Amino acid sequence: MNLSSPWTAPPVLRRFWIANCSAMKRALSRAPHLRKQAMVKEYQANSLPPLQNRSYACPFAGPEAIPDNNASGLAKTVEVSEDLTIENLFVKVCVDHPDTSQTGIEITSPLGTKSILLNIRSGVKEGLNNEAGVVFGSNAFYGEKAKGTWTLRVLDSLPEKTGTLKRFDLRILGY
Repeated sequence: MNLSSPWTAPPVLRRFWIANCSAMKRALSRAPHLRKQAMVKEYQANSLPPLQNRSYACPFAGPEAIPDNNASGLAKTVEVSEDLTIENLFVKVCVDHPDTSQTGIEITSPLGTKSILLNIRSGVKEGLNNEAGVVFGSNAFYGEKAKGTWTLRVLDSLPEKTGTLKRFDLRILGY
């Protein structure tokens, strides 16, 4: 008996494969990345309003300590009041740490979409402490609405060396 194909398998297994294929198709039809692909296919030139460029700064009283060797990390939020549809998003951060290869940075949208901007233990040993900030871009939020609370998390993955987050700015391009 050949079980590699549902058409040569016993009837019980065929029904199982058919039922699961239908469930998989339903799940995929609800997948956000497929909706985004459909939006791209439906796009027509000059059909969008003018592109807006908005910046939002996270208020800081001073540098904030990044918890050492802690999976929760330091979370900072910024509130976006405008209801823009996102084309692209940029995050500017300034992290002061003796070994930035121990740090990880991620941003989460109001809808819960996460984008990892810098993987923990990425090998980036310096440069994040630039006083002007380092800019990371993400298109993970394409098509989402910007309004709401955005959360930046900065993680430190190893003990002994500690650091601080000195700056966090959010820039959204959208319409």
